[in-house]
Amino acid sequence: GHAPVGVSGDDHATAGNHSAKVVRDGQGKIHVAWLDSGRPGQRPRLLYRRGSQDSTSRRVTWETEPLPVSDAKLVAGNSYVAIAASENAIHFVWSGAGSARYRRLVQTATNWTFEAIRETRAKGASPDNSPGLAVRGDAEIHVLTPTGNYALSTDGGATWSNDRMPVPTEMGMKNPAMDVDGQGNVHIVYTGSVRRPPKWSSSKPNRGYWQLRYIRRENGQWVDGQDALASFPRWREPLDESDMLSDWADIAVDRRGNVHVVWHGTVNTRIYGNDEPYYSTRLSRAEGRWGNWNEPQPLRPINAAKGEFF
Repeated sequence: GHAPVGVSGDDHATAGNHSAKVVRDGQGKIHVAWLDSGRPGQRPRLLYRRGSQDSTSRRVTWETEPLPVSDAKLVAGNSYVAIAASENAIHFVWSGAGSARYRRLVQTATNWTFEAIRETRAKGASPDNSPGLAVRGDAEIHVLTPTGNYALSTDGGATWSNDRMPVPTEMGMKNPAMDVDGQGNVHIVYTGSVRRPPKWSSSKPNRGYWQLRYIRRENGQWVDGQDALASFPRWREPLDESDMLSDWADIAVDRRGNVHVVWHGTVNTRIYGNDEPYYSTRLSRAEGRWGNWNEPQPLRPINAAKGEFF
């Protein structure tokens, strides 16, 4: 998203895909974080705001002015923020100059307090991308950079262990998204990009095939890496000059362990940029196993007769 209502204005500008994120906590409060990078002559900042929503009118009342999460060592194009909520904390992660940085906002009674910024040691940033972030409880934090470096903390960010997520040879990755289930399995989706020569550009797409990749971290091991859409004929690699089968994916795992994924794709239009949102599920089976992916469903089908294309 770009500019959530109530947080962007003349003095708090957002810029670029993935620059703003929003979550609800267990009490229903709304928490928003975004990259403020739109003001000439001033360094980029990560800002945060908290509010409540009236159950009848749905109007949001903001409880805070925009508060800085970080204003140091940010790169405007690479420092988009990810946010997650747990029972007593709001979690933030963003790409820093050295490694992905993490910070926790902890609630005690009616007080909210920012803890110190932590270095995850997971290196890697990419323009137009935020790191992936998932939490289980207040203390278990999972981070994945847009270049595939993974970090885990089980003590609220005080210490971190690191690993490298396997990515197919000669495949790039972007926009990692992740969630963790009740057993501690970390489910990840990302855009796996294969860009064939000549050099790919958004103005001249040339069969840059972008997969929806899924992988899971289970008992400290990377398992089940796959192209999630490969079993559906219309979502396989095209033979024409089309581009970008899938992009901008997100993932959630429900209480039963079912995996839910959404993404943008061009399977109907075959035109770069004219992409629609799609949704698919992978239902859990006995003993923590998962079945096949269900047929992708468009969330907003195009209607050419009404001039609706993406």
